[in-house]
Amino acid sequence: MATQELPFEILRFLPTTGEEKKGSAIIVLQEWWGVNDQIKKHAQFISDKTQIMCVVPDLYKGKIGLNAEEASHLMNNLNWKESLEELEKLSNFLKNEGREKIGVVGFCMGGAISLALGAKLLPTCPLSVVITCYGIPQNSLIDISKLATKTPVQGHFANKDIYKGFSDPPTVDTFENKLKESVKGDDTAHEIQIYRYENQDHAFLNDDEQALQERKEAQDLAWKRIFEFFKKYLG
Repeated sequence: MATQELPFEILRFLPTTGEEKKGSAIIVLQEWWGVNDQIKKHAQFISDKTQIMCVVPDLYKGKIGLNAEEASHLMNNLNWKESLEELEKLSNFLKNEGREKIGVVGFCMGGAISLALGAKLLPTCPLSVVITCYGIPQNSLIDISKLATKTPVQGHFANKDIYKGFSDPPTVDTFENKLKESVKGDDTAHEIQIYRYENQDHAFLNDDEQALQERKEAQDLAWKRIFEFFKKYLG
């Protein structure tokens, strides 16, 4: 779905398992591959389990990485600051539709952008909830340390993740410590939930027939936590 008000195409996913809960929306942000079948499947799954409309914006504007080299090229050439401006427009667009509670969840690259978007909107129109799955933005992009002062934050990370400075265990520890330090002594601060999954690798929520059985327990637990967090803060 394209609109004249937005700089990218958006895909809407409505619950197929019951009546939609009005007044809320969840922005689902892509991995470095782009808007592929996997991210569409995630969005439909989240909508079905929360009864909330999900929206997937096409940050690459029609391009998809068919292999790791192409995906890396697309991600490295993405103007992240421009994407945050565009996503702020999407948040405002959804609010103008009467969706007062806006949440965001992202995977890999999208996880990092979800945290960055939450931080960007703190001074003006804080999001109702932010969830990242194995992605943390660079400090040079934006300071996310104060995110939990106004927005509930949840994160899901794999203890075998090898992506240093982005989603590996030491980076996750630093991220969590900064979030908690920024709200110390603040009675108005919001909830922080950072989860680590043993024996899991990066992108463990994706479908992979060869690893599906090894991932199933962690996947089920992570999705349960994601759905509960969204229901708690989006209604």
